[in-house]
Amino acid sequence: KKLGMSISALGDEFSLRTLNFANKNNSVLALEDLDTDPSFHKRSKVVNATDEYQFPGANYLYTLLNFLQGPGPLNGNVTIITTNHLDKLDPAIYRPGRVDEKVFVGYYGLEDLKDWVKFFYRELFEENSFPEFEKDISFRPADLSELYKKNAKDIKGFYKALKERSLELKLKTEEELQETELENLLILASKAEAKISIKKLEESNS
Repeated sequence: KKLGMSISALGDEFSLRTLNFANKNNSVLALEDLDTDPSFHKRSKVVNATDEYQFPGANYLYTLLNFLQGPGPLNGNVTIITTNHLDKLDPAIYRPGRVDEKVFVGYYGLEDLKDWVKFFYRELFEENSFPEFEKDISFRPADLSELYKKNAKDIKGFYKALKERSLELKLKTEEELQETELENLLILASKAEAKISIKKLEESNS
């Protein structure tokens, strides 16, 4: 069983839904982009113990904390939390005992990409049909998911779209490098002009 929820859409049903999930067996709960809700951000230092329970979103945070250390794993349940900014989340959420394992999902390099294609296309994958890419190529997981949805049963179509996307990324990288080089040249030119101006000023004052 799978239960997918968007934190921002939970509202007052958060406590009810998490409690309902805890009572199910062999289920998967996905709490996506947890950092987008301020309720789960780091708490500021409190003045006293009473104030700790009176900040905005306290009900949601403490419900989640209690839920994560509840009986879920004993029932065969799995809770997956995703975030793009772990540093924003309250550390109590992912401390040992509440979160068993933290997995960083970064950009996919060449070998990661091949493993990804093998897993999702399974019997359609052929080693000698895997296209050639530059060794330093990297893809975001979101890019792969987007292209896969459009070519779920067509591995050749996926490869074609992947090559097009890699070309787009290469051109974008080259443009960004050119912009950086141009900015550096402008900075150097500005510094040179500044030195000339200072020299002229010193000469006029001497």
